[in-house]
Amino acid sequence: IGGIALTIVSLFAASAITAEWQFYLLMPIFAIGNAFSRPLLTGDISRAVSENEQGEVMGVGSSLGSIAQIIGPLIGGWLIANAFAGSLAILSGITMLIGFVLVVTEKRKHT
Repeated sequence: IGGIALTIVSLFAASAITAEWQFYLLMPIFAIGNAFSRPLLTGDISRAVSENEQGEVMGVGSSLGSIAQIIGPLIGGWLIANAFAGSLAILSGITMLIGFVLVVTEKRKHT
């Protein structure tokens, strides 16, 4: 959960970048957040289903990630071209925040 929080904070902060040094300051925070959250997300997905369903679920998760890597740059490019530069970071932060709330809500149901 801490990794997701770091990623969210860095994305919202990135929307306010006004100088190049700020970008270089935020990127390690973003990278650390992703480094902690990605493996945990993969583990949570695999633990959510039985052993004989794990391959299928991981395949679907991988496919959704691939689709997101296609759609994300299309939406991001459109946002950068047609809105203010920070809009991409804000939309990304909102998307991550929604995921964060869903993860926390789901974990509370199971504890």
